[in-house]
Amino acid sequence: MEGGTVEAVIVLSNPALPYIYGAGPIVVKMLIDHGVNVVLAGEIGPGVLGLLE
Repeated sequence: MEGGTVEAVIVLSNPALPYIYGAGPIVVKMLIDHGVNVVLAGEIGPGVLGLLE
């Protein structure tokens, strides 16, 4: 829709929740698999930032 907004909220379970390390790439893959194209976060590490870009 050109010039309009579409609002949608989808709540996903975090498959990497029990992980202490290495959760970032798992979450990035999940977001990509769900077609996410915008991420808002308080903090993103450099490894995950590279994957998201």
